[in-house]
Amino acid sequence: MDNSATSAEPAQDGNVNECVALVQSQQQMLMTLLQEQQRLQSELVRQNQEMRQQQQQQQTSRASVRNVPSSSLSSKATYDMSMQQWRIWRRDIVQFAEMCGWDVKTTVMNIRLQCDEKLKRVIEAEFGDRWIELTADQALTAVESILRKASNPAREKEKFHKLNQQPGETGKAFVHRCEQQALECDMACPHCSKDLSEWCIRDRVLAGLHSDQLKIDLYQNIDKYQTLASLVEKIDIFEAASAGCSVLAHVDADGEPESSEPADDGEAAVAALKSAYKRGKSKSHQKAQVVADLFEVRGHRYMVYADRLTGWIKLDHLRSFASNIIIPILQRHFSQYGVPEQISIDGGTSLVSAEMTGFFRRWQVDVRQSSAQYPQSNGRAEAAVKSAKSIMRNNTGDDGSLEMEKIASALLQYHNTPLREGDKSPAQLLMGRQLRGGVPVPATLLRVQDHWREDLARRERMIGSEG
Repeated sequence: MDNSATSAEPAQDGNVNECVALVQSQQQMLMTLLQEQQRLQSELVRQNQEMRQQQQQQQTSRASVRNVPSSSLSSKATYDMSMQQWRIWRRDIVQFAEMCGWDVKTTVMNIRLQCDEKLKRVIEAEFGDRWIELTADQALTAVESILRKASNPAREKEKFHKLNQQPGETGKAFVHRCEQQALECDMACPHCSKDLSEWCIRDRVLAGLHSDQLKIDLYQNIDKYQTLASLVEKIDIFEAASAGCSVLAHVDADGEPESSEPADDGEAAVAALKSAYKRGKSKSHQKAQVVADLFEVRGHRYMVYADRLTGWIKLDHLRSFASNIIIPILQRHFSQYGVPEQISIDGGTSLVSAEMTGFFRRWQVDVRQSSAQYPQSNGRAEAAVKSAKSIMRNNTGDDGSLEMEKIASALLQYHNTPLREGDKSPAQLLMGRQLRGGVPVPATLLRVQDHWREDLARRERMIGSEG
C-alpha cells in the first residue's frame, strides 16, 4: 500500500500543475482581450471625437457663410437682367462659392437664394423640389435658360440698330459700346448659323459715326475696311488728324516735321500718325475738288460753284465781286455740300484777295489758280462752269434774277442729264437718284439706287486715271 500511495502523489501533482498552467493561460488571454477591448474603446472614442470636431467645423463654416453680409456677395440675379449682366453675375457667384468652400448642395441653394423674387418663383414653378438635386453647373444653366426666355431679342436688336456716336465720345468707345450691345443680340445667319457679329457691328459703326466727312471717306473706300480692327485704326487716325493739334501745323506735305530740331515724344508720335494717315490713303483717292468762277452777263455779276466729282453746279447772283459778298455764299455752300480739299479759281479775279486767302486758310482749303496760258486746267469742273454760263446767257432777263422759271427748269434738266463721260447724271452721283421734274421718268429712277456707292467709286477711278 505504501508503494501505491507513493505513486499516486506524483500523478496528483502533475494534474495540479496542468490546472495551474491552464488557469494562468486563460488569465493571460483574458488580460489580452481586456487590453484589446480597452484599445478598441479608446480608438472608438477618438474617432467619435474627431467626427464631432469635423461636424462642428462644418457647422461653423456653414454658419459663417450664412452670416456673411449680403454686400460681400454678388448682387442678386434679376429676372430682367441682360445677358452681359448675367455673365458677370455667374462669374462672381462661382468665384465666391470656391472662396467659401461651398459643397454642391450649398452652392445650388445659394444660387437660388441670390435670385430676386420673380426669378425665384419661376425656378420654383419649373423645378420645385428637383432643384436641390441639380449640380451647380446645371443650376446656373437653368437660370440662364430662364433669363434667355425672358429677354426680348427683337428689342435688343432694335437698341443695337439705334446706336449712334454721342458728342464727345471717341470712335473707339463707340465701337466698344456697339460690341457690348451686340452681345445681347443673336447675330447668327439663319441659314448656316455663321456668326455675323463683326459684320453687323462694322455696319452699325459706319452708320452711327458722328462725322459725315469720315463716313463719306469710309464708304468710298469700304473695301479697305472689312474688319473691325482696320475700321478702328482708320477712326483713330481721323480723330487724331482732326484734333487740331498744333504739332500737325508744323508737319509738311510728306508727313515730316519742317523743323530740323529733334522732336519730343509727343511731336514724333503726331508726325508718325500724320505719316500713317497719308500712307493709309489710296493712291486712287481724289481730293474733294471744286471750281469757283466769277463772270458777268448783261451787266449782272454771278458766281458759279461746281463739283468736279459729280458735276453738280450752283449759281449765285452777286451785288458785287467784293470778298465780303462772296465769303458768306461760299460758307453756305460748304455747309450744304461739305468743305472741299481744293478749290480752283481764276488768278485774275478778286478770289485771290487777302481776305479770300485768309478765308480759305481758315477752312483748310488748298487754292489752285488757273493760268492764263492754260485756263482749262480745272478739267471736268471747268466743263460744268461752261454749262452754267450757257444756261445763264440763254435764260436770264433784264433784272438778272436767278429765280426765273426758265433758269430753274434749265438747272433741273442739267442735273438730271447724264454726264458726257458716263451714264449717270449729277443728281444720281450726288443723291443716288434722279430728281423729279416736268418730264415723266420711271419711278425706279426716283428711288435711291443700291449701286450709288459703286457709281461714285467708278467715276472717281475714272477721274483719277485722267489726272
